[in-house]
Amino acid sequence: MGISGAVNSLAVLGAMRVVHGMLNSSSNPLSFSIISDYFPPDKRATANSIIQAGNYIGVGVSSLSILLISKFGWRSTYMVMGALGCVFGLGTMAFIQEPERGRYLDKATKEKEALKKAKAEEEAKNNTKNPVVALWESL
Repeated sequence: MGISGAVNSLAVLGAMRVVHGMLNSSSNPLSFSIISDYFPPDKRATANSIIQAGNYIGVGVSSLSILLISKFGWRSTYMVMGALGCVFGLGTMAFIQEPERGRYLDKATKEKEALKKAKAEEEAKNNTKNPVVALWESL
């Protein structure tokens, strides 16, 4: 957001908006994954509902940006929103701990996941392909 407000090229602005959309669209699936690590199974539905409600509340509150744009201009509004995003992001990194992955899984599932992870690591160690070649082949 902040970079979008600082550019002078329409092409760069368009590219920054595309990047913004890509980053936002990737955060929603990640939120479901981290919720499953933070909350026990009996509380997940409530946690997922609250986070999804936040998306819709955000859409409603975002219309306030129209008022800010008409008062201060779109560049200033984007820079302020970018700065606020950075503050909240840094606050999140500073104060929220990453939970143990799969801490609410039962013992059998944890063992199965550990075997799967060990097998993937072993395959990765034995695979000496060039990463670019591996990417090309997977595409």
